[in-house]
Amino acid sequence: MADSFSGISFRYAGFWLRLIAAAIDSGILLIVVWILGLIFDVDITTPVHEGADFYVFRLFQLVALFTIWLYYAVMESAVTQATIGKMIMGLYVTDLEGERVAFSRASIRYWMRYVSIVIFFLGFVIAAFTRQKQALHDKVANCLVLKR
Repeated sequence: MADSFSGISFRYAGFWLRLIAAAIDSGILLIVVWILGLIFDVDITTPVHEGADFYVFRLFQLVALFTIWLYYAVMESAVTQATIGKMIMGLYVTDLEGERVAFSRASIRYWMRYVSIVIFFLGFVIAAFTRQKQALHDKVANCLVLKR
């Protein structure tokens, strides 16, 4: 679907393209978190950590969360306007006018994904049904995901 605002034509990225891009990014980040686990010398498969291991594991979790946030926010606010998964799928993130988003807006967009997760992923699913193919985090951050 394409819209035209101020003479600019937008081709919105559909749900399935976005899902594949997210799967690619998740695979990349899984490898990154695994490497962080090796660096911190923690067993990421063990659900219970006690004593000093508990604090090391919590530090690892914070570093992993910070790293994942930076991956999305830096890449989507950079010149490419896309994570590696989005680049592979030919997608990019813009504001509602088609301009590059600021790091702060990309950060809001990232953190709002957790709201979608808490509400049983419905915030992601709505992208399949909105005219501009916006998920909840896109709507809150006033962003679009477009096809190149």
